[in-house]
Amino acid sequence: KGRYTEAELYLSTALSMIKNIEAIDASIIAEYMNTLAEVYHDQRKFKEAAQFYTEALAIWENLFGEVDATVAGCLNNLGLLAYDQDEYEQAAILHQRALAIRKQVFGLEHEETAQSMAHLAQVYQNQGQYEEAEELLLQSLHIRERVLNPEHPSLAFSLHCVGNLYYECGKYMLAEQYMRRSLAVAERAFDSYHPTLAGTIEFLAGILIDNQQYVEAEALCLQALKIRETNKTDGNSLVNSLNYLGKLYFRQ
Repeated sequence: KGRYTEAELYLSTALSMIKNIEAIDASIIAEYMNTLAEVYHDQRKFKEAAQFYTEALAIWENLFGEVDATVAGCLNNLGLLAYDQDEYEQAAILHQRALAIRKQVFGLEHEETAQSMAHLAQVYQNQGQYEEAEELLLQSLHIRERVLNPEHPSLAFSLHCVGNLYYECGKYMLAEQYMRRSLAVAERAFDSYHPTLAGTIEFLAGILIDNQQYVEAEALCLQALKIRETNKTDGNSLVNSLNYLGKLYFRQ
């Protein structure tokens, strides 16, 4: 968890100072703005985040034109911001723009292109456009399988997203297969008590509960709970772990 108060203070001060430096590269100012926007975004201060992302985007588009990797990265951030506010139509437009730019700049066989595909797919999934989401998620996954090492966290994320989509569509066998693969990668990518690992473990446990595989589900639920407790995690995550255990014991 970030030290947001300090980050906000120092970044705001630094941004104010560099704006007063003569002949400063405008791209540096945009970088500071983008970083400050990320700090606000993480705190769910959406209005402030949108302001600084938008200002940074305007600077970069003016400097580099619209077809540029940095511009695409900022559009991606704005897309995530819109998604977090449930503004799915706007999120789709922003991620579509980012994806189009990344295809031009990097081609298809690149992690950043795969990232934009995954983010756009998540928007489609939330809009109920499951076929479009599946196509993009699988394409993103296959790119990552080719360009990333087999222990990369983004590969675990892609597998998790595919599993989540299939679960939402009621395809439980496929959901379990992809979530098991995601967990296998996550176990290599993160240490044994990393909070990200707990999320994948819980999701797999939820699938197993629905499939009445209670013994394995219980072991996974207890493993996830131990990770949450070891990390002194936030209340919401701990409640989620306890909820999975409660659901398991109720079903039995």
